[in-house]
Amino acid sequence: MPMDKIFWQLKRFYPGSSEFDLENFHKLPYEYVVIAYRRAAEAHQAELHAQERPSALLASIYVNSKIDSKKSKRYKLEDFCLYKPLNTEGLASSRYGDAYKALVDQKKIPAWALFCYKDLVATAIGAPPSLLAFISEEAILLAPERVEGGYKGLLIAREAATGHRDFRSPCGARVSLVVPHIPTKIVAIEDKVLNIVG
Repeated sequence: MPMDKIFWQLKRFYPGSSEFDLENFHKLPYEYVVIAYRRAAEAHQAELHAQERPSALLASIYVNSKIDSKKSKRYKLEDFCLYKPLNTEGLASSRYGDAYKALVDQKKIPAWALFCYKDLVATAIGAPPSLLAFISEEAILLAPERVEGGYKGLLIAREAATGHRDFRSPCGARVSLVVPHIPTKIVAIEDKVLNIVG
């Protein structure tokens, strides 16, 4: 979506906010703007869904009163909702989805790490972090953020990754991290902290 449309939508979603006025909008980080837009759109959809529930209830009662319950299934209220929010429970954050999608586009995701493609790309909103990942032969730390003693991110790893590993980012940064014991053949763990070696 063009930035001018996003600007006017954010003005509507956040009336009176000094961040989304003409003077300050262009200074905001792109990722912040996209996340604000997505959160506002989700809140708007939830509001529309709450407003449509009485009509959907009446529609389900009416339709169920006209069908033969022995021959047809009963309809639920949700079957008549147009604005029902998608179930995002169990999905990773959009930060990780954006980083993963950017790595896929750059062809930097190894074949063994494609098992979580569908779930991660579904969360992407088009605002990848500046540091996409640390990558080694057996492990990937998506969207790493510096924390005390190491880096936190979504860990995608194979069983053989356990121990000290040398990682490299797509931008050329290098770091040695300790990958914890991986109990299965392959894992994807959100918000995992890997300690720096030494």
